[in-house]
Amino acid sequence: MKKLKLGRHRLGDSSSQPKPPRAPKAARSLTLTPLSSPWRLTVRAWRDFIAHWRPYIAVVAIVVVPVNILSLMPSVMADGSFNAYSTVASAFMGLALVYTLAHVAEGKGVPRLKAAYYDSSLAAVRFLLTGALVLVLLLPLAIGVAVYLLGTSAGPGTTITGGESLLIGLVALLPASVSLWWVIRFGLSFYAVIQDGLAPIAALKRSRLLTLGRFWRVAGQVAFMVVGFLVFVFAAYIVTAVVGIFVHQAAVLNAVYLVLLALPGLPLANLYLLKLYRELARDYPLV
Repeated sequence: MKKLKLGRHRLGDSSSQPKPPRAPKAARSLTLTPLSSPWRLTVRAWRDFIAHWRPYIAVVAIVVVPVNILSLMPSVMADGSFNAYSTVASAFMGLALVYTLAHVAEGKGVPRLKAAYYDSSLAAVRFLLTGALVLVLLLPLAIGVAVYLLGTSAGPGTTITGGESLLIGLVALLPASVSLWWVIRFGLSFYAVIQDGLAPIAALKRSRLLTLGRFWRVAGQVAFMVVGFLVFVFAAYIVTAVVGIFVHQAAVLNAVYLVLLALPGLPLANLYLLKLYRELARDYPLV
């Protein structure tokens, strides 16, 4: 078997792009390093967050807080371009957050907030293109949702029975499952872009390589993270309900809820996935 070779890149370095190794035909028979349990990954992510919570939250808050405050202003919301601006800002926030987490994971210390946004911008085009490719992979999911909504929307004078709804749901699940499979296969490509300096297509290939022979294990890890994230959803809802005792404006409560959910939730979720990516990458190091 030929030795797998890839160029090693610094974070944000786009001077030359390495190509991920092709998955060997016998990849499924290779002895793979055991992965940490989902609980162990969660504990490690939590400890990392506790140790560096201030810079992690700052990276998120500098975008999430102003966007939600501006969303309370009718004049701003009347401007159709606000959603576009907030989407772009959120994308750069995600880029800076992953850059910060990867910088700490490599033992380089915590970058300053300005450096996190400025230095990570060198990888902005690759990061955004990777995001666009991943969104394309979600098209079957959108088709499945559309099929279900159209199938269960009863016209005047018609009703949908429980059995018919179940059948429509099963039909809609077929294309949706394709997207779910692709997300597990290629969802870690964002971390390949920042951690290893790969181009979009190369990052997708590396994500696929790292999940070969481990699809269901990785799917279980991701499912555990989603369940854990729901804990923050519930906690943010409880806190927002308490705030609602004193504040009765729905728009304000919605903004409070989104901020409470994003500030700890986004760093923790990305910490979990980054640590999962780094564990998977041990079997296929870049050399």
